[in-house]
Amino acid sequence: KSTRVYVQGKIIRESPPDPLSRMARRALADKNQTAYNEYQEGLSETELREAYLQTSPANFLDLKLGRQIITWGMADTLGVLDVLNPRDNRVPGLVNVEDARIPLNASRADFYIGEWNLSLAVIHEIRFGKNPGYGSEFYAYPLPENFGSELNLFPEEKVPSSGGDNSEYGLALKAAFSGWDLSLNHADYFDDQARTVWEFKQTPQGAVLKPKSRVHDRLRMNGAGISVIGGRSWLWNIEFALLSGFQFYGTEKFYQRADFVFALEYAGFSDASLNVEVSQQNILNFEGRLATAPNYVDEHTLLSALGYRQDLLNQSLHLNAFVLLLGVKLEKGGTARLGLSYDWFDGSSIGGGFLVYQKGVDSEYATPASLAYVRQISKNDRIFLEADYSF
Repeated sequence: KSTRVYVQGKIIRESPPDPLSRMARRALADKNQTAYNEYQEGLSETELREAYLQTSPANFLDLKLGRQIITWGMADTLGVLDVLNPRDNRVPGLVNVEDARIPLNASRADFYIGEWNLSLAVIHEIRFGKNPGYGSEFYAYPLPENFGSELNLFPEEKVPSSGGDNSEYGLALKAAFSGWDLSLNHADYFDDQARTVWEFKQTPQGAVLKPKSRVHDRLRMNGAGISVIGGRSWLWNIEFALLSGFQFYGTEKFYQRADFVFALEYAGFSDASLNVEVSQQNILNFEGRLATAPNYVDEHTLLSALGYRQDLLNQSLHLNAFVLLLGVKLEKGGTARLGLSYDWFDGSSIGGGFLVYQKGVDSEYATPASLAYVRQISKNDRIFLEADYSF
């Protein structure tokens, strides 16, 4: 029997360039000004991240209570099973997935029988991803040339209350055998990506379709993953998930989406590893009206990721390269990040690098909304510096 208490905090102080000019700020309406102030306040935050009590009342049982991260699946970046924890997306592509996950208050029980592990999780806290706010250069402005327009504001987001019937659930059955691992997963949760609800409003020009609110659909996910060691240097990962409960404007139907990811890791280099992942999302029983306004839903979505890591100078200097490509023909753009970090002394490292954004290309797969956004953020290339200290 053992008991462990773990606490981790985070302090962020950020002062990026202000994309709102003086003239634009003078033109702000009250609602826009409130949203802009909220974004500015969010640049400096002090947050309790993981903080939990873990105990093992029996040899076959582990209990974990408190704010925690529950990681599912085999793939590192594009995993389709890892759905329980939301992500921090305020600066796309800046950090790896393990650093972008947002912890949640949850109760978790793990049962162990031989090679098998049955994990049950109840998530009590409803919390969604952190996305760029109004004022950020990564915010999706419908009218980027006119910051003061109220049309630049997203409609109100409806966030379900925490606990009770809104609790989220996860069930995972995992096994570790000689040379391969298996995972079977089920989740009942709210979609982290909000869906816009539209309504007709009367104007002097007639009835006009306008956004009313943003809601989060309740989804169910059933999936499986397998990881196989090939020889001494290869690791093959495959994940599949079937998600149910998606809704769109203009229909009362509920839709399903099938997600698949294939990942390959090669570690045959000296002090280096190469990782390639390809993921595809497919809306089942797709109808043509889903591709038109105001939904603009893609029937198929392809994502590709390439990562390379090299350790140098007796494993004290670390080179990290990462590329993410969005779309069949890069029509949704992509990101590329190259960074170096150096282990200064025990528990401390310093580093930096650069991050660039690809604006995407015209193709039959591109929607006007997606092209407008990736071309906007393609101007946001940056150099970053970082320092870590663990104690």
